Amino acid sequence: MDVREDQCLVSVQHTREALSRRQLEGYQPRAALKANVAYALLRLAHLDAPPNTLLDPFCGSGTILLEAADRWADTQCYGSDWNEEAVSGARTNVDLAGLSDRIAIRKGDVWHLDETFADVTADLIVTNPPFGVRMASSMDFYPFYRRVLGQMGAVLRPGGLVVMLVLRQGPFNTVLDESDRFASRHVRAIEIGGLYPYVFVLERL
Repeated sequence: MDVREDQCLVSVQHTREALSRRQLEGYQPRAALKANVAYALLRLAHLDAPPNTLLDPFCGSGTILLEAADRWADTQCYGSDWNEEAVSGARTNVDLAGLSDRIAIRKGDVWHLDETFADVTADLIVTNPPFGVRMASSMDFYPFYRRVLGQMGAVLRPGGLVVMLVLRQGPFNTVLDESDRFASRHVRAIEIGGLYPYVFVLERL
């Protein structure tokens, strides 16, 4: 049950297993994004029509890509990760789902996204950058977000959208204020395993 101001929303589970556990076959790293959170990120784009091309540059086990392919039958999905194990595991998951014709996984560093996807122009980027507790304690998020947004802007068409989980809102807002490529369209906080990241929906200018 969720109560917000004068609204009360009551949810009833209709499945034996929680919907967050619907992608449990194949490669599943401990920090994999839950399927229901991936689905929520896709919904938050509020698209009038399915995107032609979707990209996840931090694809991990491929959860977002699998949810996108299930939601939009005609969307071509691309994912990348710098970690060889994640790339191999995501490809295994895509094959198990029978979606290898609609989801392509490439090995590449997000620092060079424009090179990894030189032949791709995305309509929508939906992604979950790594933000584990250990990483967050020692990481300087400002240059990280600045570089990531710069590379996303290089592969996203004007008018395209980014839906992105952000752990540190302060440095991310600073990067947004300095950027002439993106405008914020929606922000909300969610809870994931005791962390409270923000979901940002950005439009490419």
